[in-house]
Amino acid sequence: MKEVKAEQRSFGESLKEVKAEQRSFGESLKEVKAEQRSFGESLKEVKAEQRSFGESLKEVRAEQRSFGKSLKEVRAEQRSFGKSMKEVKTNQTAFWQSMKQVEEKISNIPEHLPLPAVVEAQSPLQLSKFGKKISDNLSVDKWAADHALCLVDKASEKQEFEIFEMCMEYVGDQFDNDLNFNRNFRKGAYEVGTDVEQVKKVYAVELRDALLALLDA
Repeated sequence: MKEVKAEQRSFGESLKEVKAEQRSFGESLKEVKAEQRSFGESLKEVKAEQRSFGESLKEVRAEQRSFGKSLKEVRAEQRSFGKSMKEVKTNQTAFWQSMKQVEEKISNIPEHLPLPAVVEAQSPLQLSKFGKKISDNLSVDKWAADHALCLVDKASEKQEFEIFEMCMEYVGDQFDNDLNFNRNFRKGAYEVGTDVEQVKKVYAVELRDALLALLDA
C-alpha cells in the first residue's frame, strides 16, 4: 500500500512535470508563433522593399536610357558644331584671301592711274602745282636762270613756241650728256613719283620763262 501511494505521488510529480513542460511548450509555441508573425511582417517589408527597389531600378534604367539619348544628342551637336567651325574657318580663310586680293588691287591702282600733270592746259604753258613742287625740290628756277644766259642770243629771233621747243631740246641734250644732271634729274623724278619726261617739261618751262624775262628786260 505504501508503495502504491509512493508510486502515486511519483506519478503525480511526473504529471506535474509533464503539465509544467506542456505549459513551457505552450509558451515556447507562442513565442514561435510570435516569431513567425514577426518574420511574416519582416518578409512583407522585405518584399515591399524589393518592389520599391524594382521601381527604383526601373527609374534608374529609364534615366540611363534618357541620359544615353541626351549623350547622343550632345555628340551630334558637337559634330554639328565641329562642322560649323570648319565652315567658319573656311569662310575666314576665303575672306582673308579676298581681302588680300582687294589690297593687292588697291596697291596696284596707282600704277594704272595717269601721272599728275606738271603743266596746266592753257596757253602759254604754265607749271601746275605739281610742276611747281618738282621745280622747288630741284631748284630748277636757279638752274634755268644760269643756263638762259647761254641761250638768250639764239632765242632773240624766235617766237615763244619756238623758244619752248628750243628749251625742250636743250634740256634733252643736258639729260643725255651731263652725267651729274642726269642723276639729279632721275633722283628728282623718283622722289616726287613721276617720270623723267614730266621733269623735262618742268625744266623746259622754267628755262623758257627765264629766257622770256631776259628778252623783255
